[in-house]
Amino acid sequence: MQYINKLPNPSPSTAIVDNFLNQCWDGAEYIGATYDSFPKPPIRQILLHEQNYLCCYCMKQLTNDHTTSLEHIAPHHCSTVEFNKYTQPVIVQNVVHRSLFNRGVILVIPGIYPHDIAYHNLLASCNSKSHCNHHRDNNFINCFFYDHQITHKVLYDSEGNVFSSEYIEDLETIGISINQLLIVFRKIWYELAKTKESVGDVLEDDILEVVAEITISDKFPVTINDFWGSPSKISELMKYKWFFEYYKNQLNNKN
Repeated sequence: MQYINKLPNPSPSTAIVDNFLNQCWDGAEYIGATYDSFPKPPIRQILLHEQNYLCCYCMKQLTNDHTTSLEHIAPHHCSTVEFNKYTQPVIVQNVVHRSLFNRGVILVIPGIYPHDIAYHNLLASCNSKSHCNHHRDNNFINCFFYDHQITHKVLYDSEGNVFSSEYIEDLETIGISINQLLIVFRKIWYELAKTKESVGDVLEDDILEVVAEITISDKFPVTINDFWGSPSKISELMKYKWFFEYYKNQLNNKN
């Protein structure tokens, strides 16, 4: 897990929102200033850059295309009551529920933006159907990605499990602590980090050797067939190579 450092307001990111709002201002009110018509590729590019091109939840490598989704921290369709649960300063100081945004008064920059298009309420997530953005749906989560100590509060063990004394319910809500394939992926990277010096040294045969070993265990309901042949899970596994460095650092710190 990584800390996401949102840029101050104003910034190049809020400039995208400002320009969009300016285009929607007809001289008396904002017309059509909603997420449906919001320019998504430019803001997605900035979000990816500040997140090191990693999913805000599962640490999968992302690209600036349809395989990356924009995640609303306070959900797009949440009520004002639900919105008020998000008390993190980053949200409170920069975001207002879209129904409370005054569309009849031109925004004075820097301002507080409607939550459906506010930069500080947006993250880049993978588009998996079984974890992260889609798995979370509209459920509340704490803003753990804005916690400066998040790298010490969310940890991964040698079996691929993720745990946290403070955010365990959030990890379950986004599915990364219960998704079996993610657990297997992390386990594989741990085993590879034990024997390889760098991720560039990892070959397909190395991956298959590890998979063959862990398939024997009842802990991992995965078979070699998931990684052998076509389509193979190996290409998807490689998108999670962040965990190689995580486990390598963990192993080095033990020595």
